Amino acid sequence: MKTHQSKAKVREILEGYYVDPKTRGHAINAVGETGLNSRMVSILFLGAFVRCMHRSINRKVFRYFTRVIAPILETAQSAWLTELLRIMDPAGHGDKAHLTVELCHANFSNDVDFSHDERAQEKALFKSAQAAYESNGFRDFRNQRMFHLALAENLSLPQPSGDMTRLSSSLCNWYRFVACATIGAEPRFVTETAPRGGRAQAMAIKRLFLDSLRWQAAKGPPYRASEYNRYGWASGEWIGWLEDGLSRGEILRRFAAGAWASAERSLDNAHQPPKDADDSLEAPESKM
Repeated sequence: MKTHQSKAKVREILEGYYVDPKTRGHAINAVGETGLNSRMVSILFLGAFVRCMHRSINRKVFRYFTRVIAPILETAQSAWLTELLRIMDPAGHGDKAHLTVELCHANFSNDVDFSHDERAQEKALFKSAQAAYESNGFRDFRNQRMFHLALAENLSLPQPSGDMTRLSSSLCNWYRFVACATIGAEPRFVTETAPRGGRAQAMAIKRLFLDSLRWQAAKGPPYRASEYNRYGWASGEWIGWLEDGLSRGEILRRFAAGAWASAERSLDNAHQPPKDADDSLEAPESKM
């Protein structure tokens, strides 16, 4: 394996294994496929994706697509948490080393190619990440509810895992410093491109849901026909209000004003008893 002798151990932990597409042989590149670089790509991508989904998907869209959005968010949050817990494990067990932040920290501290100031600053950032890990209860969650399932803990009320955003931020600060000191430049593909990709993926999913709602509004009633009949949602103008982040109450107030004033009459008609048995099976007709 050809690599720089200087800072070689830390570089190897960061970059991991990489197959050169031309020679099909083992090589080293700036990111790698199995090292801490790739783990940080997953953490920053998934973290940005989950946070952007929570911010951009409002309650109205979430209600219509609960069976789709909920599994997506739960899967992404579970993957994000798993990546965090894996790299925060101890440096090893017995004679077997683990690819973790602690192992990288140990090699960084023992490498004389790094200056005294660099090692002191890396130690402070590492302790900050460890404090975020310990203070948020991640170790207990890992040992009792994630990788090992303690019977008593899992038969009781589920507990949250901790502040993953804070831990991710602390890890990103530590990783950015270590990568810059080792490689000589900030790996922007990890620190900038990965979070940008997570946000772009979340916005693409949001646009997919909104396009589906537009299509449904043009095609016919939305998924809840009763609301379509009561409030006259055939126009599709309400989707623009959703994109603006308006609440349900504000949307209904807009429907009640101006050209949508007849929606109130539709609401009253919806509560009137049917005239005969045949009409009782039909949804109330909106008087637009």
